[in-house]
Amino acid sequence: MSESKVISIVIRSYNEADYITQALEAISQQIIPDGFKLEVVLIDSESSDQTVALSKSFETKIIKINKDDFTFGKALNEAIAQSSGDIIIAISAHCVPYSIDWLTELTTPIIKEGYHLSYGKQIQTHTSRYSEHRIFCEHYPDKLDKPIKGPFDHNFNNANSAFTRDLWSEFKFCEKLTGLEDIHFALKVYQKYGYLPKYCPNGIVFHSHVESNKAVFNRFYREKLAYYQFCEEENKNKALNLIVAFFQKSLGDLMSLKSLRAKLSEFLSIISYRFFQYLGELKAYQESQKS
Repeated sequence: MSESKVISIVIRSYNEADYITQALEAISQQIIPDGFKLEVVLIDSESSDQTVALSKSFETKIIKINKDDFTFGKALNEAIAQSSGDIIIAISAHCVPYSIDWLTELTTPIIKEGYHLSYGKQIQTHTSRYSEHRIFCEHYPDKLDKPIKGPFDHNFNNANSAFTRDLWSEFKFCEKLTGLEDIHFALKVYQKYGYLPKYCPNGIVFHSHVESNKAVFNRFYREKLAYYQFCEEENKNKALNLIVAFFQKSLGDLMSLKSLRAKLSEFLSIISYRFFQYLGELKAYQESQKS
């Protein structure tokens, strides 16, 4: 009888005690594809809470990385290097698989359909701000209706992704980027081989974000700054476009709410979220123009 292949689930964590037990419990209940066995690897960036202690209650390989050395790409590369999987799944520690079929849905395109990378749907939790719920709906619909011309028509994201070890061994994740190491990886793969990810709308995770306005600003700032490091975007009217986008997205969020009461209760949250989102993107654009 041939030896089983391995699927390695790699989890990046930092102070995720509120979610890690739910995540690992959901992972432990997954239906494992025939001919495979499962390995779970957690790479932790010096958590000061109970993240690591809670993780030890599960069959999990725990790796530590210095907080000061952390980048999204470096953490993944170090964890994958110490894993044994033929297929790698990247998932954030604050993402919880929606059902026992999550693993199967995410890996079937690679195991049976000839794809080399895939990504699943992300949905909000009760902690998510309404504007983020709208972003999830836009990025991760029930099906992709738009024509797919390249990797930027996908939202390949390492909060919920899968890829082959062979692909990672060749390209690895950029360790210098402040974010979007996943999009950069997918772009490099596409540029060399023409491979595109497979979107798996039934490979669902709950993605929990509890973010202050400052955290929203920082996230969109560092992601957009990373984007400008590997994509040129020359646009003399960029600042104006971001201002227009702020008003359009804010209005769209408000109009999508069903009742006046809901609109009033969410008004400040929507305006502040979108304001700090586009303020972060504007700062990233301004800094990119100086370099």
